[in-house]
Amino acid sequence: MAETALKVQSQVDSLSIIDSMDLNAIQGTLAKINQFQIVVQNTLKANHDYGVIPGTNKPTLLKPGAEKILMLMG
Repeated sequence: MAETALKVQSQVDSLSIIDSMDLNAIQGTLAKINQFQIVVQNTLKANHDYGVIPGTNKPTLLKPGAEKILMLMG
């Protein structure tokens, strides 16, 4: 019984956090993140800024790419 009450209280607390958020600010932040991702994708070059390290199967950010991102962020 007490466990159920804790779950309900947790859900209420989670919803009250969402209710107090400014959705316009969140949308603005997500738009900025999306714009930054587009700039990074258009700026970084394959096999120089990122690439697949032998023995792995996913692209990895390499040092030159990390340095470019740092420069983009100022």
